[in-house]
Amino acid sequence: METSHNPRNGYTIVSQLLSSPVSRPDYQGALGRVGRRIEDNRLRAVVIKEMALGIKMIRLSNGMPCPDPLPITGAQFSLRDGTVVTMDQNDMDAITSYNYCEGIQELRNWLTELTRLEHKPPQLEMADHPEPFDLTITNGSTDATRGIFHIMLDEGDSILLENDVYSTTIGQIKLFGANPVTVDSDEQGMLADHLESILSSWPQTHPKTKRPRVLFAITSCNNPTSYTWHEERLAAVYLVCRKYDVIILEDGAYYFLQFGERKRSFQSLDVDGRVVRMDTFSKLIGAGYRLGWISGPATIISRYLRSMAQNTIHPSVLSQLLVYRILHQWGHERFQVEVKHLAAEYKKRAQLMVKALEKYCTGKSKKTIGC
Repeated sequence: METSHNPRNGYTIVSQLLSSPVSRPDYQGALGRVGRRIEDNRLRAVVIKEMALGIKMIRLSNGMPCPDPLPITGAQFSLRDGTVVTMDQNDMDAITSYNYCEGIQELRNWLTELTRLEHKPPQLEMADHPEPFDLTITNGSTDATRGIFHIMLDEGDSILLENDVYSTTIGQIKLFGANPVTVDSDEQGMLADHLESILSSWPQTHPKTKRPRVLFAITSCNNPTSYTWHEERLAAVYLVCRKYDVIILEDGAYYFLQFGERKRSFQSLDVDGRVVRMDTFSKLIGAGYRLGWISGPATIISRYLRSMAQNTIHPSVLSQLLVYRILHQWGHERFQVEVKHLAAEYKKRAQLMVKALEKYCTGKSKKTIGC
C-alpha cells in the first residue's frame, strides 16, 4: 500500500486509482438491517408511477390540502445584489402541496451538473458504469447524516472516523447504538496505514463483532480541526476501503469555503461507486432554509429516499424553489464567483481572529488556520 507523503508517490497512487478497473461494492452487505428491509410506502409508489408516466394525477389518498383557502398567495425575496425573486400563485400552489421525496427535478438537474463540473466523479463520467449515479435533495447535512446512518448502521456496529469529529455526528452514531472507531489522522487526513492495521486485525482484536463497513469523514475544512485532506491521502484511504469493501460517507458541508484553490474530494476519485457525499446550502445560502443534497450510488440513495419517505417526506418546497430560482438566475459561473467571494470573506475573518488570539491569548491558545 502506497501511503508516502512524497508528492511524486502521491501522483502515482492517484493515477493508479483513477486508471484501475471498477470494483463494485456489495451494497446489500453494506446496508444495515433497516436499509435492507425498508420498503417504499404505497403513496410513494403511486408518485413514482406518476413520475415515470409523466402525468399529473388527482390523488385522493394522501391528504393533499386544497390551496384555495390557504393564506399565502405570493412572496418576494430581495437579494443583496438588488435582484428580486418573485413567487406567484402558481408557485404558492406547488409550495403548499406535498412534493416528491427526491426534490424538485430542476434543482436536482442543476446540482447534478454542478457535481459533474466540480468533482467529475468517475462513476458519473463512465457511460457503462455498473452502478448508476443519483442525487437527491435533503433537509441539510445533519438530517442527511441521520438518514444515511439509519439505513447503514445496526446497533453494535462500528464506524470508522477521524480523530476529531463534529459533536453532533458522534451523538447520531450513539443514537443508533453504533460504536465510533477512530483512525489516526494528521493535517493531511486519515492515515491509511493505521486504517489498514485496524481492518486487517479486526477478526483477531474483535472476534465477536463485524468488521466496520462504513467510514465517515469531513475531508474539506474539517470541523473542528479545519484541515483539508491531501489527494494522495484520499487515494490511499480509498484503496484500503476498496480492499475491505467499506462504504465512504463524505461530509462536504465546508467544501466551498476552502481558502484558495479547492482540493480534491473522495467523490472525484470514486471509480467504484463507494462514496456517498453529503453537501449543504447552510454555509452558502443560509442555515435556516434546511436544504442540501446527497449523491452517490443509486442503490444506497434509493434506500435513503425510502427512509426519508417514512420520516420528513421531503425537504421544504419553499426552500427548494427559492434556492433553485437563485441558482438558475446565477448560473454555474456566477455561483463560482459567489462562493469564492464567500470563502474570501471567511478567510479575512479567520485572519482577524488569529491576530486577536496572538495579541490577547499568547501562550494560551493553539493557532490553526486550515481550509
